[in-house]
Amino acid sequence: MIELGVRYGKGLQLINILRDLGTDLRNGRCYLPEEELQQHGIAPNDMVRRSARLHPIFERWRQEAEAGIAAGINYACALTATRVRLATGLPALIGARTLALLRVAGTENLETRVKASRGEVRSILLRATASLASPRTLRKMFARLRK
Repeated sequence: MIELGVRYGKGLQLINILRDLGTDLRNGRCYLPEEELQQHGIAPNDMVRRSARLHPIFERWRQEAEAGIAAGINYACALTATRVRLATGLPALIGARTLALLRVAGTENLETRVKASRGEVRSILLRATASLASPRTLRKMFARLRK
């Protein structure tokens, strides 16, 4: 459980980094590894203009975030207390939706911030709550939101 929890936390943090990448770059911040950028011949202050070269790095970290979120849904489903399972699983569900949006947007999200809409978040919350956060339902929702 500790390993799943650590991977889950890292996955959530990676989502925030990827989702805010464009805003952070415009504000002079970059949380992607400098060595990896250098290997692809990219400087942080050049990333917005050369987003096509950034794509392999972005995609690698997006996949890493997906693995972390998958660990999170496994972690949540292993919990026995319904309310705790719901509270633990919701960020994974919202994260799965955000990662799906990031996959579609790719490095285009450097121009606009990608995030699940309030309506989508509300729907996720209502469906998960109505099911009493059953592990089966959480897994089905997770699989659907990842698409």
